[in-house]
Amino acid sequence: MIKCLTLIRHAKSSWDDASLSDHARGLNERGRRNALRMGEALHARDIKFDLILCSSATRAGETLALLRKQLEIEDDAVNYLDDLYCASAPILIELIQQVDNGKNNIAIIAHNPGLEDLAAMLINNNETFVTCSVLQIEFEMDSWKQVDTVTGRQTLFLSPKTA
Repeated sequence: MIKCLTLIRHAKSSWDDASLSDHARGLNERGRRNALRMGEALHARDIKFDLILCSSATRAGETLALLRKQLEIEDDAVNYLDDLYCASAPILIELIQQVDNGKNNIAIIAHNPGLEDLAAMLINNNETFVTCSVLQIEFEMDSWKQVDTVTGRQTLFLSPKTA
């Protein structure tokens, strides 16, 4: 059985309003353009998701909303999780291991350094996750509980400049 995990770093956020908390910062104009571009790139590759786990941070939610303009994603396929906000790689692995095994193609929209660290752990590779980067990893396993250090292989890496 093949399980596919797509890691998506939120798009570029705005620092215009210093009164906002980090969690409440939204996207800037470049971030909005890049999220739309990445949605187009994923659509062109016919990438679909059974489940999306999205950080509850505003910038992550806005990134997902823009990706959804290009992708067919059902509302019940999206879970917003406070635990994804600035989550470390070990926390991300715990969340992945809890996913229903009926979901074979999942995505996580979250933050660095957690996503970069997770990718390094899962595929023994050090991709640099600029904002709105997408990394897809395949696992030959029956259960998400089997996801652990160096158990996957990279099948796709896109950044807004390469999409």
